[in-house]
Amino acid sequence: MTDGGDRSGDERLIGRAFRLHPLSIPYRVLEQGLGLAFVLLVVGAPAFGMVANNLGTSLTAVLGAVLVVGIVGYGVAYYRRFEYELTADTFDIRSGVFARRDREIPLRRIQNVDISQNVVQRALGIAEVRLETAGGSTSEAHLKFVSVTRANRLQREISRLSRDDDAQSQEPESFETLFEISDRELGLLAVVSTDLRIIPALFLGASLFAPSAAAMFDAEMLLYGYQSVVGAVLGPLVTLAGIVLVGLLYGVLNATLYYGFTLRGAADELRYERGLLQKYSGTIPLSKIQSLTVEENVLARAIGYASLEIETAGQSGGGEGNQGSSQSAIPLATRDRVLELTNSIEPVGDVDFERPPKRARQRYGVRYAAVVAILTGVLWLADAVVGLPFAWWLALGALVLVPRPPT
Repeated sequence: MTDGGDRSGDERLIGRAFRLHPLSIPYRVLEQGLGLAFVLLVVGAPAFGMVANNLGTSLTAVLGAVLVVGIVGYGVAYYRRFEYELTADTFDIRSGVFARRDREIPLRRIQNVDISQNVVQRALGIAEVRLETAGGSTSEAHLKFVSVTRANRLQREISRLSRDDDAQSQEPESFETLFEISDRELGLLAVVSTDLRIIPALFLGASLFAPSAAAMFDAEMLLYGYQSVVGAVLGPLVTLAGIVLVGLLYGVLNATLYYGFTLRGAADELRYERGLLQKYSGTIPLSKIQSLTVEENVLARAIGYASLEIETAGQSGGGEGNQGSSQSAIPLATRDRVLELTNSIEPVGDVDFERPPKRARQRYGVRYAAVVAILTGVLWLADAVVGLPFAWWLALGALVLVPRPPT
């Protein structure tokens, strides 16, 4: 039995039982302690006062100390009772503090091996490893936490052993860099990934809170003073600037997820690395790819850019709740470059799309417009009967989303 801190990169990995990294004890204790501290901060002060009044301050302090010792003791017990072992055919996990649980995960079922690190974990040199299997709605196994060296070696060895052909070969597979995002593409990603869905939310918020805000000012001043002229000019501009700012902020946060994105390929699989604050790396087995999706939103299409999504049967990148996973193979690049990589993975050739018939597009436009009209009528009726805190006619703004009938 050895711990999770690698002493040598050449240490034998297959057929040996390992524990997690020793630093996983203080990290998990601190993580759980911060969660408990937040709960106590929100609801604990009144509860502490009630307990202290009934039991006394000294006894309450002793109970708090026992709670802290219990959290630390559980962390140590979890570490000592958790073991994992990689064999030629399975990945075995033995865990459980109070109830023992043994699991054997066949390597042939493992779809993805993902490694993630946040800022603190990167500073400590530890990482979380997730094993994703076909048909699972959640990750099959979590290793929280092992050394970065051990995580990378597990990723390589599991990928090698899970391949159907030449599984006994000890030769390391050579990877070629297929795509590496540039600073320009990262900046464009921050712009084109702006979520336009926030616009209706902002308008709805304005309709709810604007009347209350207006009531704080003198109505005569707003209607007849020079402030009315300034507000009429600057109000829409400030609103538009706020929408653009919030949208760009969302885009920048999204771009940090793909900072330093690199995609490497070999004969049997793809490997990716990405992330600024939260760093991810994972594998995409070529034999288990279910679909390739080229995506272009309105902004990306206008400048000739697109993205490539690869869907496999497992869960990639730490997602939860999906039967399949979609992972970016190219977060953003020129459309020709995306199609070139798509054909290198699966020769799909040139794809030509045809628009639906004119009559079908007209029917779609009429249906969507009818839905907006019905919704507007319902809101008008509700406003006439009970009164609404926002203007009913704002629903007409959804008409801009209705497809324009062809001419």
